[in-house]
Amino acid sequence: VLDGLPIDDDDASMYLLCFGRKLPRRTLGIMSAVFSGIYGGSVMVPMKWAPDDAKGMGYLISFAIGAATVNLSLWIIRWLYLSKTLSSFKAGYDALPSLYLEKMWKYGAACGLIWSIGNFFSIISVEYLGEGVGYSAVQSSILVSGLWGIFYFKEVQGHKTILK
Repeated sequence: VLDGLPIDDDDASMYLLCFGRKLPRRTLGIMSAVFSGIYGGSVMVPMKWAPDDAKGMGYLISFAIGAATVNLSLWIIRWLYLSKTLSSFKAGYDALPSLYLEKMWKYGAACGLIWSIGNFFSIISVEYLGEGVGYSAVQSSILVSGLWGIFYFKEVQGHKTILK
């Protein structure tokens, strides 16, 4: 949980406050990637425990409800944490990042649509191929996102660096 509190301007590009501790952005990024890998790699496991009539497409709506519930809960927890830290519900609310709905609704909706389509096919993949093969094959998304980053967003520069 990022505190949402300002850091000295000199440190703002290198560090973030997390649970009141100043952490390098890279460290926080690596920790988040590991956490995401553990949870992201386990996301289809509950479907294996579901009754047969709740698997596949039946699983999609419960997955969506679960995702929405967790996101809303995390947002509320962050607001309560900031409210306690800043000693005011209003100050806590004001410290939350803006949703930028007027600017971001198209991009957020496109992202959600793309993710949902991918999630639909990952559920089908796991249902018919199993967790080990199906969800592992779904992780080809790493390759696709890597190609986007390298060739479209130019996050890695130079042919020598790309081919390393």
